[in-house]
Amino acid sequence: MKTGFSLLSFLLYLLLFTILTTISFHWVITSCIKSMTTARINNTVINAYMAHDIFMRDARMAPAREYAWKKITPTGLIWHVKDHDIGWFFENNMLIRITGQYNKQRQTWRKKTRSLVAQHIASVTFDVEKRGNEIIHIATAFIIEVPKSFIFTTMVAVRNREL
Repeated sequence: MKTGFSLLSFLLYLLLFTILTTISFHWVITSCIKSMTTARINNTVINAYMAHDIFMRDARMAPAREYAWKKITPTGLIWHVKDHDIGWFFENNMLIRITGQYNKQRQTWRKKTRSLVAQHIASVTFDVEKRGNEIIHIATAFIIEVPKSFIFTTMVAVRNREL
């Protein structure tokens, strides 16, 4: 009497094991890709909220008098506070914050610290409303592109340094 497995039954078990392993790996890899995509989206949105918080803090400290403002453009703002200048710029799909000493005549920074505040920004528009010599309203709109997902649009406005 012979005991053991035949070659045919071994190949059948090997085929079944290979199919189950392939299906399991496919499921694990698909789950990991979905998880990484969700994490990337969440990080982008969290960065946008963080950029808003930082901008709100700076905008609340912004001076109301126009003479303390050194540059106002749709893609950048620079103003003077206490002993330094604060600048916000949109360039290369990034939101940049610069602190230091800004020379208005030469349009150059001295002793500057440049910080990347947010990435994946499709566009930023800064809007400053003036009444006479006084800044009464600071607003900005961020449009953030999240890859293969959605467009996240936010707006921040400060009026007379109050929320």
